[in-house]
Amino acid sequence: MGATVAAVEPLALRRTLAGFATGVVVVATHQPGMGNVGLTVNSFATVSLEPPLVLWCLRKSSRLLGAFVRSGKFSVSALTEFQLEPCNHFASREPGKRVDGYFRPGAQDVPVLREANAGLVCRVKRHFEEGDHVVFIGEVLEAFSRAEPAGPLVFFGGRFHHALPMG
Repeated sequence: MGATVAAVEPLALRRTLAGFATGVVVVATHQPGMGNVGLTVNSFATVSLEPPLVLWCLRKSSRLLGAFVRSGKFSVSALTEFQLEPCNHFASREPGKRVDGYFRPGAQDVPVLREANAGLVCRVKRHFEEGDHVVFIGEVLEAFSRAEPAGPLVFFGGRFHHALPMG
């Protein structure tokens, strides 16, 4: 006998998912006419090591969706505990998300956030709609990390936190 699953209310699901700590990244691209653009994301994951694939999700309603689809390339930069200001800047829904001073050029001239703990430059392998988001699968072209990483910035309970080292 199969169990019946009741529909989960979006607000209840949001409260439940707030109990899962996630890393915080800035995903960026370059779009002719728009310049470098980016946004704060906590829906980032590894898909495969061989071949090297990652994924991240963007709301269908995002004004930056077209830029990421047209560009075909993106970077993912893992934020440090000291990067709350750029985190908040790129999390803003205001139109001014384009600030070139935050970026340095990465492989294939894809913008990469300065001072990040680690990062990737990727080619969009595919993207598809799922629910109210578009899922981007990226093939990793370049990977980098800081020689002396800082503590990570994490998102938990609806807020940003500094992760404390264990031990």
